[in-house]
Amino acid sequence: MTVTLDLDAALASLRAALDSADGVLLPADVAAIAPRVAHAGARAANLGETVLAALIGGTGSGKSSLLNALAGTPVTRSGVLRPTTQKPLAWVPSPTEPALLRLLDDLGVFDRAPQQQLPGLAVIDLPDFDSVAAANREVVDRLAPRVDALIWVLDPEKYNDDALHSGYVAPLVAYQSQFLFVLNQVDRLSAADVVKVVADLGVTLRRAGIDRPKILTVAAAPADGSAPRGIDELRTVLEQRLQDKAVAREKVRLDVVTSSRDLLLLATGREHVGQDEATVITAPSFAPVREEVADLIAGGVVSDHDIIAAQKAGARAAAAASSGPLGRALHAARGTTLGKILGLPGDLPVAGTLLPSSSGTGGGLGAAARLHVHVQDVAEAAPAPVAREVRALTSGTWLDDRVRDVESIGLAEQSAPEGVEIPRWWHLMAVLRTLLSAAVVAGLIGLWLTPSLPRPGTAVPWPWLAIIFGLGLSLLIGQATRASGARLGRGVALDHRAALASLFSRELDRLVGAPLHTVGDRWRTMVRHAEAALRAAGA
Repeated sequence: MTVTLDLDAALASLRAALDSADGVLLPADVAAIAPRVAHAGARAANLGETVLAALIGGTGSGKSSLLNALAGTPVTRSGVLRPTTQKPLAWVPSPTEPALLRLLDDLGVFDRAPQQQLPGLAVIDLPDFDSVAAANREVVDRLAPRVDALIWVLDPEKYNDDALHSGYVAPLVAYQSQFLFVLNQVDRLSAADVVKVVADLGVTLRRAGIDRPKILTVAAAPADGSAPRGIDELRTVLEQRLQDKAVAREKVRLDVVTSSRDLLLLATGREHVGQDEATVITAPSFAPVREEVADLIAGGVVSDHDIIAAQKAGARAAAAASSGPLGRALHAARGTTLGKILGLPGDLPVAGTLLPSSSGTGGGLGAAARLHVHVQDVAEAAPAPVAREVRALTSGTWLDDRVRDVESIGLAEQSAPEGVEIPRWWHLMAVLRTLLSAAVVAGLIGLWLTPSLPRPGTAVPWPWLAIIFGLGLSLLIGQATRASGARLGRGVALDHRAALASLFSRELDRLVGAPLHTVGDRWRTMVRHAEAALRAAGA
């Protein structure tokens, strides 16, 4: 299968993934990956025709002697002192291409020796990884992950050194295609022992994760003073394996792949996720919780008690509007039996005002508790980094503070209605009740002028009809208008509560939902970009 590589796109996606990792992954995890991404970008910007390799090994392994043997002339000091190589030295093709010069400057390798034996390969002689000088070990730790290829120089005495295999080989095992292992000083062994040591070294390397290690044997500086052995074969292998600039591109590709997989592993627990999976966080939706919490806060501001009070205020307002001039004139009789029959209000409200001052104590306590439950549900269902950031974001009094902010902002924007339009038919009922009151008065006058009681079998005198009809119909009208007013008052209160709930819902989305969603969105973005980087890098 042909794999199409787009290193520029891969690096762009990887940088985007790393940017999105802030606020999702731990700062220490981001800091551990960021240098590798920066180095890959720097190498990609300086890709030329030359591959940059490095000799890495312990004290006495003969790195400098090996470089001198490759050069055919002394280019670096060799010996058994600890340490011999104190500064990295680059053995570079002459003339040296500008891209390589920029890369060496970026790496801080300023000691350089020209060569013409391997025109497509530059070799850095690194200090000993086990040097007693901490500065030398720091140079090895800094440069080893940044070169295109590593030539591991081992000796018969310390070829199984755990400090080398566990400290350097194993952490860089993802780059094993860029490795070459050289067993130096084989002149100290018999031919049979060389076979045994090479086999044993192969077992150790495979245990460290190197699938098919390439091991060459050389004697760069034989103890008997004879000519170096195995150098021609080493030079041939270097020409075949490391002089192709594809090696440098492969190192950049491996940097992208390794960094992307590290990000995905930290974000999802896996080194690869499907494109559809990368968009899914199976956590509870905030929308129903937002509406529930908004209703809780609104219910605390406009309580059920307030709704009942609004109903009563509406009933009183209806009674006041439909009582007519006579009812108002008899206002002094409010609370009496006659006043109630005539529909007189016990206490006239301010015209058009149905909502009293809120008696609610606020629903903040229950609202915050519900939000805390939702956050716990999200944290339990979300990927570990999202859960960690959500818990950190909502720690302490954060949710309680947000609920208070939501309530204060909503109340500032949505005040209680100050005026209510009175139904026109209430006023018509006032006119009708005025006429009915006049009928009652006329009946009373008629009884006063001709006092008489209804007799069985005879027609009811008109004064009694006027009084009974006027009082009865007025009572029915009063009950009907009061019921209408109660419905109006309840509706006003419920509408106000709904308006507050809508505002609270909007503010909850902004102050609570948006920060929570941001964490999830950054996680999704990071995973998508990391996956895109892997695809562009052909992984």
